[in-house]
Amino acid sequence: MSRHTSESLFSTSKTSGANGSGARASTLREVSAEQREQMIAEAAYYLAKRRHFQGGDPLQDWMEAQAEIDTRFRLRDNGQD
Repeated sequence: MSRHTSESLFSTSKTSGANGSGARASTLREVSAEQREQMIAEAAYYLAKRRHFQGGDPLQDWMEAQAEIDTRFRLRDNGQD
């Protein structure tokens, strides 16, 4: 599985928050399951878009996007972002 590290895969990391501020969540624990799923869905979309929606496997896109989102949050949780 190749790793995509472009910002577009993580550009969905903003959360709306109670006040709609759009501030970035600092850890995965601060993101609801629904927000995380939305981030993964958008990242998977961008993976498919990069190849012009030709070929590929939607499940593979989802799994790769999920790994990327989770890795980004783990790095942020460990102070590496």
